Amino acid sequence: MVLCICLNPAIDKYVKENNTPITISYGGKAINTAVTLSVLGVHSTVLGFVGEQEYSQYDDMLSSRGIANRLIPSSPHTRTNLKIICDNGDITEKNERGFSPDKNSQLLLLDEVSRLTKTHDIALISGSLPPEIDSSYLLKIISRLTIPFVLDTYPTDIHDILKQKPILIKPNRYELAKILGETYDNAEEISSHAKQLLNYGVQNILISLDKTGAILINNQTCIYAKSPLLDTISTVGAGDSMIAGYIYSYLNGFDHTSTLINAVSAGSSHTLTKGTLPMQKSDYIRLKQEISVTSI
Repeated sequence: MVLCICLNPAIDKYVKENNTPITISYGGKAINTAVTLSVLGVHSTVLGFVGEQEYSQYDDMLSSRGIANRLIPSSPHTRTNLKIICDNGDITEKNERGFSPDKNSQLLLLDEVSRLTKTHDIALISGSLPPEIDSSYLLKIISRLTIPFVLDTYPTDIHDILKQKPILIKPNRYELAKILGETYDNAEEISSHAKQLLNYGVQNILISLDKTGAILINNQTCIYAKSPLLDTISTVGAGDSMIAGYIYSYLNGFDHTSTLINAVSAGSSHTLTKGTLPMQKSDYIRLKQEISVTSI
């Protein structure tokens, strides 16, 4: 089982440019990953903070997908992210920061981490941090884990977190530039400089390169997978599905090449759905046959 820790969930509200409502989804990065894992047949538990008024909606959504709910109501309302879909297909986002969970809720979550780590195989810490929560709290969470963990959150002082030896980080090219302090243009430059993060103890680095593909780096290999050409509907949540593809592969013992193909296929499949609706497993299976992997 996978323990998906989402400290700052969000309600994603999609509207057209003329303010016509389209969809509302109850998500958050680690929650999105849990949903994709459910499509792949992997069971998970979601742990995090949520608004009291939206708890039942989250509970209904998670229960419908067989995902265990350990969200902690810590404020009246969950934040809302407004996604404005322009006539040309571009998306403009207006994201709220979220609420600050109270001290009792923070302590309760740490206790839950200590309890749940005993019954899960791997943990994921993903998404933005709520106001007044910083890397020191992340370190407290990690200190309670007795299982491998994946990291997909990047506070300013990320390097102390990297020293805790996550089995995977999954930055996009912009998050990687923030970590490294410099921007690199092509796959060769990106992979060459990203390798230095292995010195902190990070075991694997999965770098998403938008629509062009992804790079997987570890001490044994450095490979690139080209994404299939698709008529993309929405890229929101695609990175979260990539992580699901990686975790699925990790739990099933796949080699590096198969792992990268699974991750890219999951991310690509997600772009064929509206908003944060889950990928279709049929798309995931089909697209795996279209992904090529090369060494860098």
